[in-house]
Amino acid sequence: MTRRDYETYDYLIAMDRNNLRNMVRFVGSDPEHKVSLLMDHTSRPDDVADPWYAGEFEATWQDVPEGCTAVGIRAHDFAPCAPGAENALPVELLSASENPFDWNLIFQLPDGTTRLWWKVSKTTLSVAEPDAPACLSAPPERIMALADHK
Repeated sequence: MTRRDYETYDYLIAMDRNNLRNMVRFVGSDPEHKVSLLMDHTSRPDDVADPWYAGEFEATWQDVPEGCTAVGIRAHDFAPCAPGAENALPVELLSASENPFDWNLIFQLPDGTTRLWWKVSKTTLSVAEPDAPACLSAPPERIMALADHK
């Protein structure tokens, strides 16, 4: 990990406090609050259970998907759509942030359980924040289904 990673990425997520300290040391400081613990994004802020030293494989198996779900789904392929469109997801805007070449809009589903990250490329450097759509969708060929195989 390098300082350039800090400049390039919006989120730098560590599994435990030891790695978190090292990440902050590598980047120098964290004025934009990009560095965090994975489980800090959940209702159970803590380190991810350590599967090797503590032998907590089952706890890790539960922590990682919970943390990844809480962080959200990132997709360049989302597009505004009508409520009845294929794969339409009703969304509510949580936040928007501007980068030099794109806008990042964070949405949640109306029940507040799922976050979606919509990255919108700019056509010029001075493009205004995009209007927040009522629904987003992704083409079926761009969706990767995840299944829990317990």
